[in-house]
Amino acid sequence: MELEQTELAKKLGVHSVTVSRWETGASPVPKAIALLVKLMAKEKP
Repeated sequence: MELEQTELAKKLGVHSVTVSRWETGASPVPKAIALLVKLMAKEKP
């Protein structure tokens, strides 16, 4: 899944800074968000 941080943030209903913090490890990714991202990755474009 190749999304920009802003696109992913919009789909998840969070701020792009939050996505950045998850990616860098500054904040833990909530389990529900991790599951959503896994499901989104399995979707066909």
